[in-house]
Amino acid sequence: MKHTDYIIVGDGYAALFFAHQLLKHNKSFVLFSEGKKSASQVSAGIINPVVLKKFTTFWKAQEQINFLKDTLSEIESYTGKNYLIDSPIHRIFHDGNEQNLWVKKSKTEELSSFLDENFDHLEVVKNNFNTGKVNQSARLKVSAFFSDLLDFLEKKNF
Repeated sequence: MKHTDYIIVGDGYAALFFAHQLLKHNKSFVLFSEGKKSASQVSAGIINPVVLKKFTTFWKAQEQINFLKDTLSEIESYTGKNYLIDSPIHRIFHDGNEQNLWVKKSKTEELSSFLDENFDHLEVVKNNFNTGKVNQSARLKVSAFFSDLLDFLEKKNF
């Protein structure tokens, strides 16, 4: 009987990022998947360190963003592909009060590295009060990430 350290059920973000950690730490595992598109696989893949409705961030946001980028770089080392799209999120301001709150929040220690102090005007959407750029936001190439990583794991007999 073959010894297996872990059994992973599912094939969403949590499953594949966990599988990566197991590979990294030389642990054996079996991945069980129905082979259907999961919610993760049809997601927009938005990486956003800021809750834009309230102009707040989440617990250890910078550490989590750094860890994600490092992890994606490690995954790239065995798939040969970069899945990060460096395309920042813009918050459309509805009025001057939102602009003022953005400026105030951008000066706080918690949000200074995420909220750009300079406003942008986007040509592709109505934004009479301009937009604020969320630094360190990005997108993931969702379809390629899942297909490449699942193919890699299948070829490695996981």
